[in-house]
Amino acid sequence: MEKEIPINHMERRQAWLGILWLCFGFSMALARNPAIQMTAAEAEKIAIAFGQRQSGTLAEGETNSFAFSAAAGDRVIARLSRSSGFLDFRIELLGPDGKKLAEAEGEDSADLVSAALPSAGIYTIQVGYSSGLGQGSYNLALERLNPGSGSLLSFGQTVSGRLGVGDLETFTFSGASGNLIILRMNRTSDSLSPEVRIYGPDGTKLDEAWSAAGTELADTSLPSTGTYTILIGDHWGKSEGGFNLTLERLYPESGVPISYGQPVSGTLKAGDLDVYGFAGTAGSRLRIRVDQTSKAGIFYPEIRLYGPAGKKLQDEWAGSAMSLLIEALPSAGAYTLLIGDYYGVYAGDYTLVIERL
Repeated sequence: MEKEIPINHMERRQAWLGILWLCFGFSMALARNPAIQMTAAEAEKIAIAFGQRQSGTLAEGETNSFAFSAAAGDRVIARLSRSSGFLDFRIELLGPDGKKLAEAEGEDSADLVSAALPSAGIYTIQVGYSSGLGQGSYNLALERLNPGSGSLLSFGQTVSGRLGVGDLETFTFSGASGNLIILRMNRTSDSLSPEVRIYGPDGTKLDEAWSAAGTELADTSLPSTGTYTILIGDHWGKSEGGFNLTLERLYPESGVPISYGQPVSGTLKAGDLDVYGFAGTAGSRLRIRVDQTSKAGIFYPEIRLYGPAGKKLQDEWAGSAMSLLIEALPSAGAYTLLIGDYYGVYAGDYTLVIERL
């Protein structure tokens, strides 16, 4: 997310910075569609861009208006969250013609998710009270879902960051039809309740998960080839904290090659996942063992085994050391091992070895 930009409520209509942001967004939309015309009324609204968070205040019975430029077919999400006072939220999305397209309500926070936007132009987000009562301060975050405005994430990569109150952040990755992936997000500081969602190339939500400290989307099969969007935030929309986010591909096998009888060493950060690949023969009997080697702290080794077609065959975990017995591999082909901490919040060093019995 970009740095939070506080808005002085009494001077918001004279906020030249906001006007410049909107003019920039308008010029980008105009380049894509010369038919767009920005009115004087639109130029007076508080500007907000994809990937940005704005803050503001509401007096009793008041409404604030924000404007952003979008292309036809864009799908967007706007999150409104309380930062102080008493607020009973209502958030609305209006099209370039002023027609209401979507709305949402909430107390501490509210998420507004749009369908595909009907045309290119300047859209309006209106923030107010559903009851007309109350006063306080809020944060408003805006993101695009097809694709997100955030950075590119690669398979095997872990990124770290921090989410403020009401923040949303996106990452994108390239996937192919039939790919099997796993996403893991965990909290590294403060009171964040990690939530992760994945959206397809057209902005349709495919899956979501959240937990108090760490969560994952496991064994998600991608329906088509294209650019996918990961959206992360605090589940309740009112807490902040640091996070780690890891993306791995389980099928086709893409892990580090490992040979029978040859121990390999690895290090897991909080929320990390390591992927290994090996060639298997039908009927082979194996033992797979993970031992913690770091002296400080403890983590709980988990081993997941996936077959040549991406199907999960076994999943076991234990404290400090884990041994997984495979009575017989079902077929010949490329197998995948996924190594991580069972809870997704602990870290440590380990050794891994595969033995033929």
